[in-house]
Amino acid sequence: MEECEALCTKIGIMKSGQFICLGSLQHLKNRFGKGYAVRIKVPAERMSEF
Repeated sequence: MEECEALCTKIGIMKSGQFICLGSLQHLKNRFGKGYAVRIKVPAERMSEF
């Protein structure tokens, strides 16, 4: 994020070619800075790999 702060006034996050979030660095920190959750779907036969 340090590079973004030095170079940009707005930051966008894209998913599948669509902006899902666009705003200032402070906006992104306020919205996502407390962490995030990842959900992964794994077939039952591959669960032992995790």
